[in-house]
Amino acid sequence: MSFESNISNSLRILIATDNHLGYLERDPIRGQDSFNTFEEILLLAAEKDVDMIILGGDLFHDSTPSVSCLTKTTEILSRHCLGDRPNSVMIASDQSVNFEGSFKSANYYNPNINISYPIFTIHGNHDRPIGISNMSALNHLANAGLINYFGYCHDPERPVLSPILLQKGDTKLALYGIGNIPDERMHRLWRTGKVVFQRAEDEGPNRWADAFSMLVLHQNRAQHGATNHVREEDIHQFLDLVFWGHEHECRLRPENCQSFEITQPGSSVATSLCQGEAVPKHVGLMTLTGHKYALEEIPLKTVRPFEFQHIALALFSEIDPQNQEECEKFLENIVNAMIERSKKRWIRDHTEEEEDAMPLPLIRLRVDYSGGYSSFNVHRFGITFSDKVANPKDILQFHRSRERAVRASEPRTADSNTNTNMDSNDNASHGQRSEATIGDYMKKYIKDEEMNILSADLITTLVDDHDDSTASTDKLFSYIDNVNKLLSGPMVHTDYEEEVKRIKECGVNEFERIFNTMNKDSTDRSTDSPAERPTGRPRGRSTGRSTGRSTGRSTGNKKT
Repeated sequence: MSFESNISNSLRILIATDNHLGYLERDPIRGQDSFNTFEEILLLAAEKDVDMIILGGDLFHDSTPSVSCLTKTTEILSRHCLGDRPNSVMIASDQSVNFEGSFKSANYYNPNINISYPIFTIHGNHDRPIGISNMSALNHLANAGLINYFGYCHDPERPVLSPILLQKGDTKLALYGIGNIPDERMHRLWRTGKVVFQRAEDEGPNRWADAFSMLVLHQNRAQHGATNHVREEDIHQFLDLVFWGHEHECRLRPENCQSFEITQPGSSVATSLCQGEAVPKHVGLMTLTGHKYALEEIPLKTVRPFEFQHIALALFSEIDPQNQEECEKFLENIVNAMIERSKKRWIRDHTEEEEDAMPLPLIRLRVDYSGGYSSFNVHRFGITFSDKVANPKDILQFHRSRERAVRASEPRTADSNTNTNMDSNDNASHGQRSEATIGDYMKKYIKDEEMNILSADLITTLVDDHDDSTASTDKLFSYIDNVNKLLSGPMVHTDYEEEVKRIKECGVNEFERIFNTMNKDSTDRSTDSPAERPTGRPRGRSTGRSTGRSTGRSTGNKKT
């Protein structure tokens, strides 16, 4: 979109996501990749003179980052975000509701901290809150005044999204955010209409009904299964733009979806060697003026080069399936060509001064060896390229096409002593990550009607609940204990089948009752001590205290 922008009325926002700080931090070659690119993003923020930075989750690769990772992160944030640059963006909403952390307000409203470039971020699936205290590493950065952590859901069974009302001149932005919730649950919540958006109020001298509405979320967009993704058609239609995190493929250019648009910036570092990660990585510079916006794609230059290619050996008639040495030589030539291609692309996208700084590239050659070919040791193959690529141990990925495997005259065999990297899931070649869980296997092999006493559906839900593994384990054992008590109690029905059916149903109902009560009590406690409401221009931090959190959740009755 092109339009005349007025600096005093234009809100300039840098958007990025999935920085995965700390990924492979012990790797001597790739250990600094995530930090280098994150620092480049912050340098771009200063170069483009943005008003704020919005991150779409997974700032950290782990919920409990190492001391070294946390130290490097705070150093980078302090070096590039602190400063005395004035900020003219006002917040009109109740900041004690919007933000997590001890301040309960945006960091640039704190009179004790000077912030030049404020960062607003939600949590992702990698850095979501965990443990008894249900805390994330983002809470640490928020308490230090380095970031603004929003989008935390206090009731995971009925998320209520309160907008951050941002204003610069005549431009108003209602910023919604929701941190990652396990995809199965989020799918169910959205389909059943339990995700609640609090609309901007249309009252007072500053009317917000015409504000630009933007949602930041971190969920599966690609459909890996029937219910483990968020359907675009389920998202509320009053929104203007959805900033979609979690998916690593860069699709930054806005895509139309009914009444709103979707932008998917993709990750800033490759964490899996799939086709989607090989797409050139960018961040976006969003300029919002009134109700119109433009999105500029900015390429990231510190990202390690990555070449991905897929071949099927059966398509090359000159290769003898029985001659492994010939096959290895053929694949070596392809890898060398991929390395040369990565060098040419680096030279094309960088200045002469930057050419010599090219890091070792990532190379992934996905090989379909169906049709009588055999795999071989990928580690031994990679030794030849140990000084040419960043990932010599997993350059090759062997897999067999299902269609070709059915037509092959020879049965599928593989030497169990041979170290190979094989994957039969073709989704990986299209940038989709395989996310099979224990619950997926339970659904496939254990049916609810086959279990007389326990509910297979309820157990599957608890097993797949990654919000807090400790809390999920406690819930599972609590459920089993309640069923044991019902078994040891007096019989109600004289008919055995009716009694078994009663116990199974009562066990699920009792579980729901207990954890619904826990969720309600926790929510009540969180609203007992309302915090001071900081609004208007930046003046100071809130005196409100942090609210309590609930780790419990109720589970729907899925008895067949």
